[in-house]
Amino acid sequence: MQGEFDGSGINMLELMPQRYPFLMIDTVLELSRERVCTGKKVTEGDALTVSASYMMENMAQSASVLFGYRSQAACRQTYLAGVEEADVPCLPAPGDVVMTEVTVELAVGNLAKVRCESHIKPPHGSSVSADRSESANDRKATAVFILFMA
Repeated sequence: MQGEFDGSGINMLELMPQRYPFLMIDTVLELSRERVCTGKKVTEGDALTVSASYMMENMAQSASVLFGYRSQAACRQTYLAGVEEADVPCLPAPGDVVMTEVTVELAVGNLAKVRCESHIKPPHGSSVSADRSESANDRKATAVFILFMA
């Protein structure tokens, strides 16, 4: 199953409640109590659902992995309680890789504020095509979430 073991030795499915076909992350690249970095290769099947909501869900699922790890509880439920800010100026295309970093800004009890940043990278060895001519700095999405852990 995609996403079960991602090569980092971390079983993502033990840290988050989402399952195929609703997984919006493939790999956990780095994980600590204050930060997680994840990756998702956008497939042709994803192309039908890629939207600003797709990018927000990618960031939320990355945060879910972080708080599953922090709580050390299998599939602890993490709920998106609020969005303080969000900016999704561009979307990935099939073949692109979405690299997401989530950092904890504040955590008190079962509430947390996290900052998320997703960078959209073209397939290895290719450059951004003319119809997607944004600079590398523009190919990112950001959000600040308020999370509630149950």
